[in-house]
Amino acid sequence: MRQGILYIFVLGIAFLLVACHKQGNDRMHARLTRWNVLLDECPETIIDSLELINPKVLDARNRTYYGLLKTIAEDKSFADFTSDSLIATTVRYYDHHESGSENHIRSLVYRGIVCMRLGVTDSTVYVPLIHAKELFDKSKDQNPSIGYLLYYYLGSLHYQNGNHELARKYYYRALDYAKKENSQRHIFDAYSELFWNEMTQDRYETGELYLDTLLHFKNRVPDIDFTILNMQSVYYDTQGEHEKSLQCEKDMIDLLPLQKGKVDNFRTYYSLSDRYKSGNKLDSAMYYGLQAIASISDSGYRLNYLLYKNVADIAAAQENYRSADSLRQKMFEAYEHSVDEQTNTKILELEKRYDLAKVETKALKAQNNVTLLSALLFVLVLFITGLILFFRKRQTMAVLRNAKLQIETKMAETEALLLRKQTDQQKNVLDIYGAFLKQYADQQYQLKTFEMKIRGDRNLKLADEYHEILKQGQEQFNTLSNELFSSQIFEDILDVHQGLELLSETDRLLLIMLAMKTDTVQIASLLHTTPANLKSKKSYLKKKIMENKSSFDHFDNLISLFK
Repeated sequence: MRQGILYIFVLGIAFLLVACHKQGNDRMHARLTRWNVLLDECPETIIDSLELINPKVLDARNRTYYGLLKTIAEDKSFADFTSDSLIATTVRYYDHHESGSENHIRSLVYRGIVCMRLGVTDSTVYVPLIHAKELFDKSKDQNPSIGYLLYYYLGSLHYQNGNHELARKYYYRALDYAKKENSQRHIFDAYSELFWNEMTQDRYETGELYLDTLLHFKNRVPDIDFTILNMQSVYYDTQGEHEKSLQCEKDMIDLLPLQKGKVDNFRTYYSLSDRYKSGNKLDSAMYYGLQAIASISDSGYRLNYLLYKNVADIAAAQENYRSADSLRQKMFEAYEHSVDEQTNTKILELEKRYDLAKVETKALKAQNNVTLLSALLFVLVLFITGLILFFRKRQTMAVLRNAKLQIETKMAETEALLLRKQTDQQKNVLDIYGAFLKQYADQQYQLKTFEMKIRGDRNLKLADEYHEILKQGQEQFNTLSNELFSSQIFEDILDVHQGLELLSETDRLLLIMLAMKTDTVQIASLLHTTPANLKSKKSYLKKKIMENKSSFDHFDNLISLFK
């Protein structure tokens, strides 16, 4: 009897403990749900609240919900992610227990977001996002906030991989969902990405339309104003309105202290200094150059040497050679540090990248060697056969022709051979220079596109690096083009020998590129101008040649290039 009573008592206690534990889990889930509602308004506060909870004491469901909220709150607070393990664990739970639910879709979207924040732009990002898209399209109650995030980051992924048409499609879908949720910030961000997507493709007119729309958001919050000014600066620079671009850069300085996200002040100061230096306003250039150096927050940053180089060049231009020498010494010290850092990083990257492809490369080389050998043998057989036929024919002709006809024939053959050789040489020159111009133009276009893409992603550090590379490349091209396209080369290609003194080096380079039928976009890139300005340059040059018609010995050769 006593044992029965004891048994019932133990069962009752166990039941009460289970019931209390279940009630505790339900209360915790309700609390997490309330915090979920407040995520957009106060993510920092939610992070503080989550840190007061030990996730190890939660049940699996609440622990997963906790991990999802923590990931979202950290993303909205601009926290730096160091790993995707938390969101990956969250996705695995929802895959097995709540497949197709709203939280499952959110976890997949944020798996992609975290990976992109970590610098990944491959299938690791694409797979969870496209899986989330499939589940989202099937769901009956589609949350427009989730739809916006999903399509915004699908668009960003394709944008970063150069798939601009697909990026535009996804950005438009994101814009639709942003309008459905009536989020002005999301509408602004969607239009911003559409603007950068067009500017990256040199579609400046369409980009201007998006910029006009974005101006309606001005004077709302400082970070939006800062973003708009950055867009205006880039747009004005592409249109040759450098003074307006400079003013935008100056206005950005006033907004630097008000930015929510992390912004490196030295980049804006360096950009201003560089623009003033280009305009030969050395005092202003020196002021902002020193401001850039004073704003360095990371002494180990590998591009710090550019800041010292900039100010050293300005000091030299001001004939302040003592300061210039001192700054150059600091520049060399910073550069040595950057070289060591880049070398270590790049060597490790190369080891990882090429070890895997080593065997494939050897196999490909062996296959190419066999193919090349077969082709050479075939050509050799044809050559020997041709020689045999050629000599037989000559022997027959020697019997039939007299001495005089033989001499005339040989002279004609020699003349034809020389003419053909001259034509072939001229064609080879055209091909070589054409290939050089095309390759250089393509590289310039890719660098400009990548710079615009990076600037659109607000990674302005790397954008400045590529901007510096573009400047140095343009200077090297100017020097190289003067050596390659000399007066002698110009005469050989166009058969013009008189009146060359009337043409500038830029005129000659443009005529040579027209003779080689170089694409308009490539010519504009090589001359560092826009297609619209190039059209004006061509009209001016044609008019100049027409006005000096009598000065050129082969005027028709020149004027035919403009047809």
